[in-house]
Amino acid sequence: MPYLTANKQVKRGTLISTLTLANDVTTRPDTHVALFAGEFPCHCDGSPIERIRNGTINTKIGNTVVANHTFSEKPKPSGYYESYYEKLSTYADILSGPVQSNDPGASAKT
Repeated sequence: MPYLTANKQVKRGTLISTLTLANDVTTRPDTHVALFAGEFPCHCDGSPIERIRNGTINTKIGNTVVANHTFSEKPKPSGYYESYYEKLSTYADILSGPVQSNDPGASAKT
């Protein structure tokens, strides 16, 4: 996931979410909160994207990833995302949007 640092550098981090299943079928996300491995993402001017700040953590996920931050972008009016696509696309747009000013070719979407 490309994001912009406080020094206005483009870096890549990892966006992490829980996954809820009913047997082998993905269900609605159980939370609007996401985790992030990387520095705290910033706007084009280097200021932190405060609207998503939920907390700072250092939680190991699996064997190699350490989540550094929790984000909260609760959809209104429902308070929940209907799908993981909606949830992760929302966070991807928020995080990678400022990157476009420095690197128009960088994208979280493949």
